[in-house]
Amino acid sequence: MTAYRIKRDIDKREQPWMEIRAGEIVYAYAGCTYGCIGAGLAVSRRRGETPFFEVPKDAIEPISALANRPIVRWGSLLALGSFSPGVLLRSVLLRRQQLNG
Repeated sequence: MTAYRIKRDIDKREQPWMEIRAGEIVYAYAGCTYGCIGAGLAVSRRRGETPFFEVPKDAIEPISALANRPIVRWGSLLALGSFSPGVLLRSVLLRRQQLNG
């Protein structure tokens, strides 16, 4: 499933039902969209999960490095007791820094 980075802010003037900020990561949604997607692309914030929403195609760029990564649920890692919240936060911030710059 393809991952995308939002290239620019999308506010309520452009898409009245949502706001999404530049830099956020979304995933192509391949489930049933019930014919409600127009010229944009159906995406979701979590890979393969609803809710889905439409974003303009000119507002996204593919991220091939994230496309084939396994889904990780941070809460399940914490439940295993093998990671501390501080280590997870540093890892997330480092990854975000790598993706954004």
